[in-house]
Amino acid sequence: MKKILFALFVLSTSKEVVASTAECATIKDHDTRMMCFAGEAKNESYCEFIKDHDTKIRCRILSRK
Repeated sequence: MKKILFALFVLSTSKEVVASTAECATIKDHDTRMMCFAGEAKNESYCEFIKDHDTKIRCRILSRK
């Protein structure tokens, strides 16, 4: 959960792209990695691979911004 909150903080507070998709690929937690991909690509389809329902909803919201 701490990793997810950290990822949300990093993705929501930065005006520039913080991590490239290559950096997202190094994240061990599956749900956090998919949320990172969705945020970097601004593509909601990555969110569908997330297992946790609440995280999936957060991912959809973040990928639309």
